[in-house]
Amino acid sequence: MFKRLKILTSAFFIALFLIVLAKPAHASEGTAQLTNTTGNPARCFVSSVLLKDLNFRVLITCRDLVVPPAADVFVYSIWSTSAENGRPAKLGDLDVGKGEFKTKTAFTDVYITQEQSSRSRTPSEAILRGTMQPISFLEGPAPTPTPTPQSGQPAENFGEIIEQQPTPTPTPAESKGFLGGIQRVGLIAVIVVFVLILVIAAITRARG
Repeated sequence: MFKRLKILTSAFFIALFLIVLAKPAHASEGTAQLTNTTGNPARCFVSSVLLKDLNFRVLITCRDLVVPPAADVFVYSIWSTSAENGRPAKLGDLDVGKGEFKTKTAFTDVYITQEQSSRSRTPSEAILRGTMQPISFLEGPAPTPTPTPQSGQPAENFGEIIEQQPTPTPTPAESKGFLGGIQRVGLIAVIVVFVLILVIAAITRARG
């Protein structure tokens, strides 16, 4: 009984350990939109990817951040909340509203504070905050590939069924056709009559 309990306890802790290991990568790979908590128009966008060196590469870009933040405040610092114990971890300081950072600590959210010095190790009150979200494009099913237009075929018409309208055949006016026929018949009649006159004249001369 004691041996079986020991095995179950060991299996439980191994499973818990694997879950803890699996969770941070999912929590930290993604994006976050940092919205202002003070009503200002400033906002930031964060993206994070886990690389093969087991560091999360974090990129951030912001808009409408006032530099410096105040007369006695000179630095915007970016922090993350540890996915393991919920403690704050400093990623670094922003340079003209942009930054690139690395961390081995998985995190669930990102926030920005105003600090008097870049040496600060304890965050002040957050002025922008956002929660990491998975990349929906990678999480969902693979998108259906779009057919590539063939060479020489306009891209805007590819894949569309174009109904070709028959080219109308010009029909000559009935009046012109009728008059033309009469003219041809009259000309033939004149020629026939002229030939008959010549034949009759020749016969008359021959008898005379």
